[in-house]
Amino acid sequence: MKQVVFDINDYIKQNNINFSADYNIAIKELQKLSLFFYKNSINDFSVIFELINKNTIVANLLKVVVDKKLDVIKNNDCVELFDNDMLNLWVETYCIINNIDVYNEKKTESSAKSIRPNVEYTDNLEKYYMREINMPILTKDEERMLAYEVKKGNKKAKDEFVERNLKLVVAIANKKLNKGMDFLDLVQEGNLGLLKAVEKFDPNRGYKFSTYASCWIRSYIIIALAKQSKIYYIPRNKYEEINSYTAAEDELMRILGRTPTLYEIADRLGISEDQAKVLYNLKREPVRIDAKIKEDSEAEYGDYIPSNTSTPEDIVLNESMSDILKKVINSANLTKNEMKVITYRYYKGYKYKQIATIIGVETERARQIEAQAVKKLRRTKYTKSCAAYLPDENLAIKKLAYQNTQAVLNPNSTKMTF
Repeated sequence: MKQVVFDINDYIKQNNINFSADYNIAIKELQKLSLFFYKNSINDFSVIFELINKNTIVANLLKVVVDKKLDVIKNNDCVELFDNDMLNLWVETYCIINNIDVYNEKKTESSAKSIRPNVEYTDNLEKYYMREINMPILTKDEERMLAYEVKKGNKKAKDEFVERNLKLVVAIANKKLNKGMDFLDLVQEGNLGLLKAVEKFDPNRGYKFSTYASCWIRSYIIIALAKQSKIYYIPRNKYEEINSYTAAEDELMRILGRTPTLYEIADRLGISEDQAKVLYNLKREPVRIDAKIKEDSEAEYGDYIPSNTSTPEDIVLNESMSDILKKVINSANLTKNEMKVITYRYYKGYKYKQIATIIGVETERARQIEAQAVKKLRRTKYTKSCAAYLPDENLAIKKLAYQNTQAVLNPNSTKMTF
């Protein structure tokens, strides 16, 4: 931990993060520091605790923020104070160190009663989990007694301490729903933080366990969201930029009464429109291909995605068409040069000049050879069968008959008409 704290202090010096009594500047300085935590996946609450305790720059910057937002902090548990989750966690930690009560146990009990408020549970695993953790929250005396037992190495006491606080994890996980991770995945990450909190908690410091543990739980969930919330990889330093983009978009939507344009969001964030477009694409959630397009429809997104795999019908059709074309070519009695011109022109897409260079003739002569080859191909008895593979079979047959007639009337013509 000492090495991590040293690295953070070094980062603060290198990036000129300085104290400012101005609230807005203090926020920006702390946001710069938060990037280091995201980049290095630091979810150890002890590091945050130590940093705020020992680094006067960070502590004083947080004091400016807390003094400005104290009333809001007390009413909102610091959770949604800013769009920067790491900054919210630091504010909460600062409040713990300075004995500012920001956590309401009654809210924990009511929030943990429901996984998703106003939504009926459909996942049996979620129902089972909520039923299993339905135990009363510890009293202060029980909390202190178990904490001392944990310090002595009592495993049974540790298990009970954890089990009786699982509702706290649910309460915090509830507030992080719809951010790219399933509820039970959030709970799993939060439980890791809870285990760490139980091991590290010191009842002699004077603060409540729920207040202390909530920071550990939140720190584990925040880093997990940054790492796992997307199916595809997003650099951790982009996570905060995406949060800033979302916050700016929401704010502009409230001000303008409509969805803001990319230009307006970019202007708000002080970035280019191209940079805003990158953030917009990163924040978009992927859609399952088996998801229904509409709730009342059976159609799925996957039904409208073109497939590169040939169906059995396509395979049979292609083989049949290939056989017809072989018969057309073999019965046309093409010369060697005619075969080369047709191959290079229609199979490889070469221009007349390229073909002329390859077969050693003038460009005009290459065009004449093509015209002669096409006439021969049209006259075979198998050519008419090819029309069945074209979109408009009748029109194709009429055009073919017209071209054959013209070839008979003008046998020396090299003009190609289609």
